[in-house]
This record gives sequence, structure tokens and C-alpha cells, in this order.
Amino acid sequence: MKSQSPHLTVFGFEVRFELFFWLTTLFIAIRLGEQHWGYAALWIALATVSVLLHELGHAIAYRHYGAKARIAMTGFGGLTYGTETDHITPKQQIVISLAGSTIEMLVLGFPAMLIRSVWDPAYGSWAYLTLTWLIWINVTWALVNLAPVWPMDGGKVLEQVFIIRSGHNRMRLVHKISIATGAVAVLVCWNYGLRFGIFLFLFFIVMNLFGLQVIKTKKPYQLWPGLDSANGTKRMWEDDLVPQTVSKQQHVQNSFAALVDERTHDVDRHLAQISNAKRTSKKVQVLVEELSVWRELTDGRPDLAEQALGSVSTASATLQAVMALEAGELAIDGLAQAIMDEANHPASEQGIVWAARNGYIAQLTTNLLDRDTPHALGHAVRIESVLDAAGLHDERRLVASMI
Repeated sequence: MKSQSPHLTVFGFEVRFELFFWLTTLFIAIRLGEQHWGYAALWIALATVSVLLHELGHAIAYRHYGAKARIAMTGFGGLTYGTETDHITPKQQIVISLAGSTIEMLVLGFPAMLIRSVWDPAYGSWAYLTLTWLIWINVTWALVNLAPVWPMDGGKVLEQVFIIRSGHNRMRLVHKISIATGAVAVLVCWNYGLRFGIFLFLFFIVMNLFGLQVIKTKKPYQLWPGLDSANGTKRMWEDDLVPQTVSKQQHVQNSFAALVDERTHDVDRHLAQISNAKRTSKKVQVLVEELSVWRELTDGRPDLAEQALGSVSTASATLQAVMALEAGELAIDGLAQAIMDEANHPASEQGIVWAARNGYIAQLTTNLLDRDTPHALGHAVRIESVLDAAGLHDERRLVASMI
């Protein structure tokens, strides 16, 4: 399902306001409006700014770890969706989950508390209401949001803790803990007469009961109205094995794969993860150096690729052959030989894709098929497979016709 367009962009993050957000905000504001409609307007303004700040905390954390994010103001607050997050580790995800409450407490909540400690405005005044509601939203509810109740941030932290400890989502256990904690929260809210809190935690209890039921079928679910239009996809209730932290070698492999699809921004993301690592083996470092050259070639900058080649300690034969062809210093047979010799090296696939995008694929295939070796046809078939995976279908059909 195609995502709807955002209503505004804040710090580079797309933000969309869903109807459900305004309904829940108005639900609280109506009670305040019984005393003064200006109070209701003030509440809506403070709640909107506070929730947006909370979600920006999550989004900024996603960006810090090399992912992308967009925000949907929906439900009983908001949702921040991370994209291109395959490299995010469970520990980083915990930081992302904690970032929302942390930033709203630091920016709005604690400063409001500090002002109240040195200045006591008249009860019921606009200043009194502003400070009181800022503290209530950005401290009290920010802390409540960290309770182990899924899908609040505390419940998401709980989910990641189980992943770290067992390597599994353990969503069944997360739902059960959420239901138990939610029941306690309902009793507390009942005791203090917090009707909205009762409604909120009952809603979360129902969600988690629903989750326990749906998890048996692994069917996609809609978290609440507005999710599909904001995120473009439905989520899955899963309890499967979670992939372990991506290794530096895997980041390198993912980078080469991204270059095949011309996703150079993904290459930068993976390289950022490698650079943040404490130790990098010599083998990985050599591949990273070569990646910088292939990246420039993919972006159509051969001059910069030539400069980057000077920093490569041990370039693959395929890369050297491609650079020689770029400079007009080598015939196609040099690239064909390198692609055969380095069939197990990621540069071999890059060489094939480069040849296809630069009009050399027919010559390369002909050169391979003319060779009197038992594996020549096999390499030609591999070229066809690589081109198909890269989405170069016209070139693939050309190679297929030659074989």
C-alpha cells in the first residue's frame, strides 16, 4: 500500500497527522473546555508540541544510527517508523525507544519543573496551567510511557531485552507481561480517579490479548487507525528467531549488493557501521577501500574513482581491469579473465554489472564463449544470473540469446 504524503517536514523528517490523533487529543480537551474553551486550545497546542518532540527524539536516534525515519501523529500519541534498519542492533533499538521520553523531559519537562520551583504563578492562571500541563505531559506521562506495556516504549524495550538474552522476540511473554502490568495500572488509575488512564491501559490490555491470539496465525495486523497510510505496510506479530548482530564482513557484502542496485546511500550506511567498529580485520579493510572506488564508479564519477584507487592497498584484478577500460588502456579480454579468476570475489559481480551499464556486456560474453575452457559457458550463465538479479533485463536477454 502506498504511503500518503506528509503534512509537514521537521528537521528532515516527514510528519503526518492522522484523524485518530486529533480525536484522542480532543477527548481530553473537551473536559477542559467545560471550564474555558481557551484551556482546551492550550491543551491541544501543548500536547501536539510535546508528542511531536517525543517522536522527534526517536527519529533523531534512528538517524544517528544510520537509518531513516518518518513520524505519524496517531493513536494516543504518535508512532515513529524506522526504515533501512536491518543493521540496527537490539541495544541500539533500546536507545531509540528511550530517546523519545528522554528528549521531551530534558527540553520541556524538567525546565518546566525548574521554573515552577522558583516561580509559583497564581492557581488557575494561564502560566500555572501551561507549566502544570508541561510537567504532566513531559514528565509524568513520559515516565508512564516507559512502563513495560507493549506497544509503549517500555514494552518495546522489554522486547529488545528478551532478544538480547535469548535471541528470540518472545512476543508471547511480552504480551503476557504487558497484560499484567496494564491490569495493575488500571487499578492505580481507578484509585486516583484517572479516567483517561483507565481507558488507555484497558485499550493496551485488549491489544495484547489480541496479540496473543493473532500470534498463532502470524497474520499481519493493524496497530490502530492510520498505521497503513503512515507506514505503507502492516506489521507482523512474530515470535521467531531474530538475526544476530550484523558482522563487519556482512556489512561489506551488503554494501556490494547495494551497489548492484545503485543504492549508494545504503553503501554509506553500511560503511558508517564498519567505521564505528572498534577493530577491523585487514581483509575487511581492503574490501572497504575497494568499495570506495566502486561507489564512485556506480555514481558515474570515474575521475574520483581514479583518485580513490590510489588509496587501495590491494585492488582486485576485476577492479584494475575496469579502471583500465575506463582509461582505454585494456581490451575486454582482461576483464573477462579477471571475472573468471575472481568468481568468488564480490568485485567479479561488480565488474559484470559495470560492463552491462557501460555497453561492454556483448563483448564480454563473446570473449568468454570463445574461450576454449570447460567453464566458459558456466561463467556466461553466471553473467545472465547476475544481470537478472540486478534488474538489467534487456542485457540479460541479450546474453541469453548469445548462449
